[in-house]
Amino acid sequence: MVEYLQAGYAISVRRACEVIGQIRSSHYYRSVADPQTALRLRLRDLANTRIGYGYRRLPILLQREGWKVNHKRVYRLYVQEGLVLRTKPPRRRKSVVPRSAHPKPTRRNQLWSMDFVSDELGWKQIMAINLRPSTMSSTTRFDKQNRPATQNVAGRSSKSMAGRTIRTSNF
Repeated sequence: MVEYLQAGYAISVRRACEVIGQIRSSHYYRSVADPQTALRLRLRDLANTRIGYGYRRLPILLQREGWKVNHKRVYRLYVQEGLVLRTKPPRRRKSVVPRSAHPKPTRRNQLWSMDFVSDELGWKQIMAINLRPSTMSSTTRFDKQNRPATQNVAGRSSKSMAGRTIRTSNF
């Protein structure tokens, strides 16, 4: 940032550091620490071969190989190299078996879809189950005492659904 200000505005290092609020000694500082490239390479190799091992198990393997390292140095290098494992497990495991395709309806009213809707009004809870065929909309409603209405919007009774496929929205 200091170099950018110097080149763009033709100002001194002192003035550029003052503008961005940086101490001049921080600008002139050059690290004398060993970059530990051999240790970084070996840590990366171990992390790639032992994928499930995190920063807690890798120092043990390095110490067995003769490296003079402790867990704090390994953790620092592990994070700097970007080898951090995901700490939380995934929320949902994917199924191993692929899902099969849904059967296509061959005649009218063979396939119905079902959707659950619930609402609460403080003194009464209302739950509705919406049944929709491919051509018309029908609804069966239930109140808090689970009393269903016997006729749907299309005028057919719920018993006429026997032998037909009902698909829910959360398949």
